[in-house]
Amino acid sequence: MRRLAVATLMLAASAPLAAAESCVSPDSKGVAALFDDWNFSLSSLDAGQVTQRYWPNAVLLPTVSNTPRTTSAMIGDYFEHFLAKRPRGRIDTRTIQTGCNMAMDMGTYTFSLMDDKGVTSEVAARYTFIYQYRDGGWKILHHHSSAMPESGASAAPAEAHVATEKPPVATRPAPASPKDKGKDKEKEARKTASQPDKPTEKPQDSGKPDDRTPLFANLTTSPAPAKFYPAEAAKHKEHGNVNLKVCADEDGALAGTPEIVLSSGSKLLDEAALTWARAATWVPATLNRRRVEGCTQVFVAFEATA
Repeated sequence: MRRLAVATLMLAASAPLAAAESCVSPDSKGVAALFDDWNFSLSSLDAGQVTQRYWPNAVLLPTVSNTPRTTSAMIGDYFEHFLAKRPRGRIDTRTIQTGCNMAMDMGTYTFSLMDDKGVTSEVAARYTFIYQYRDGGWKILHHHSSAMPESGASAAPAEAHVATEKPPVATRPAPASPKDKGKDKEKEARKTASQPDKPTEKPQDSGKPDDRTPLFANLTTSPAPAKFYPAEAAKHKEHGNVNLKVCADEDGALAGTPEIVLSSGSKLLDEAALTWARAATWVPATLNRRRVEGCTQVFVAFEATA
């Protein structure tokens, strides 16, 4: 919520908010910040937090559902299921266009997903976000996301074509004349003189740009949060949800102290969530196939036992 407020102030600073006829036109940096805020809200695993980024009359055409979502309830229902995959997006290509009280962010992105066993996967998609400025703030009016139509489909025919392609017929070049041979020797000598010997450079990896995987809690090796449910809280049947921000280094070790983003309202449960975060096993974030320091938001739920 704090990051959304920052983005809103950045976008709205260029025009008065009180006048109904005012025209607010954001800059590209502000529009990109709105996506970052939406993307960060995914790591809360709370469908309500994500749905708050959409206007009540927004339309969502989601990646992994055939049903258009035209109400807040329908959008929330989609994210209830999608967040179970622990998604985190990264922008691959983008084009931003802005206008009066409206902004569009269009391009391609990739989602990193993780199942209940800690196995990660990626889904590439095209996207369109249309943001509208209303009531002093920016929210999503339209969000269209669709999987890449050529992913996997075009790769197989290309490989088959290469495998079955006939080799070219070898032809014998015409013999060079003595005059041509002399020119070739002079040309080679000039090339060698102008290009001193240098070590052979290793070709760079041609992998995806910004190949990023976010920080995850490994649910297979981590203890269950229920094991940290305080006895005193159980006595009073306290229950609630704690939203944590956790950062870890390239080895998966906690970097700093986990922070409470949203309290459960119970000091006992908040402390239990922090203790669980310190005991959990964290899968390091990666960037271009290298481990890097990263942060994530974690949603810890504590239910009262009977």
